[in-house]
Amino acid sequence: MPENTNENLKYFGTFGGAGFWSQSSYLGEIAQNGNSNVVVLDEMYGETLKETLAETKKNGMKAFVTFANFHTNGIIAHANTASLISKERYESAMDSLITAAHDYIEDGTVLGFYIDRPAYNGVKEEDFRAVSRTLRSKAPSLKLLVSHTVYDTGARVKGGYAKLSPAYSEFCTDVMYLLREEQSDVDRANGLAALKSIAADNQNIWSSAFTVTKEADFINGVERALKGAYTEAINEPRCVGILTFSYADGFETDYGYGLHSLLKPDSE
Repeated sequence: MPENTNENLKYFGTFGGAGFWSQSSYLGEIAQNGNSNVVVLDEMYGETLKETLAETKKNGMKAFVTFANFHTNGIIAHANTASLISKERYESAMDSLITAAHDYIEDGTVLGFYIDRPAYNGVKEEDFRAVSRTLRSKAPSLKLLVSHTVYDTGARVKGGYAKLSPAYSEFCTDVMYLLREEQSDVDRANGLAALKSIAADNQNIWSSAFTVTKEADFINGVERALKGAYTEAINEPRCVGILTFSYADGFETDYGYGLHSLLKPDSE
């Protein structure tokens, strides 16, 4: 692998590190691999969040805490179909997360908040701007990372689905796009250019690697995905991190084997 020549590239981590669906946490296992310093925690609250952040800290990593459920009735891949819950309710949810995570925000374990593909889940621009502005105002020292799809960025065209304007993510400090399939170098170049076109406020960029497969074979696209994300990241000065999806297996959905299984010696 080529040397990292991007001085801004400081993070490598994963989604699904604290378990996925019925699976338990893999944070200790990830720490033993010795190559990750950040994890995106799935939606969790209260004591569960506190315990998971304590485990994250114990294993020498930082965390993005997911903020979700601030909208209802959205139809996936149908723009502007979701309804924003009341300001009182979403502010209360933010306050609850911040209170539960307080000690770990203070000591630097919490790197920021993460919001998963809001536009793809139907959240309108004005609603997301209101939510992201409020969350940033409540936790100004933390990052706010949002993910988009290739349809949101305009890298791919979907009938009746418009590319986002840069205003959508204005109050986010960090952005990324998720594509849950293998990408060629051309796909990655086009995807990055499209992401940058809607991230016009010099937001930090995170590269992503789709690291699940229905075949228990690490070489089956997963290694290429990791190399592709790394190559992209070291050549893009705005890129500060790489996130893989997913460490946990995804058999309860249609994803298949995650890095938890693929990194075992008998899977090579």
